[in-house]
Amino acid sequence: MSMENETIKKYDGKTIRIEKSLYRIEVIATPAEISVYLHPLSGGDTAYSKTDTGSYPYTHGGKVYQQAVMKAREIHKEIEESIEPDIKE
Repeated sequence: MSMENETIKKYDGKTIRIEKSLYRIEVIATPAEISVYLHPLSGGDTAYSKTDTGSYPYTHGGKVYQQAVMKAREIHKEIEESIEPDIKE
């Protein structure tokens, strides 16, 4: 998988505002998996697209953190859907 994917380029390294907090988007794409991280630029916890919404950090995190996790998941899903499967017959 190359970083030439337009959807990845649309997000990777950009910033996004959630409530009043600014986050830098980091997309890590390898042949094995895709990960999306939202790094807060003014303190707080990094949101990760694979965070379990039943986990302690999520359930006890603040509203903005929870929204950031959901946004990371949304971006992750959009990237996955934009990648053509390379299926060989």
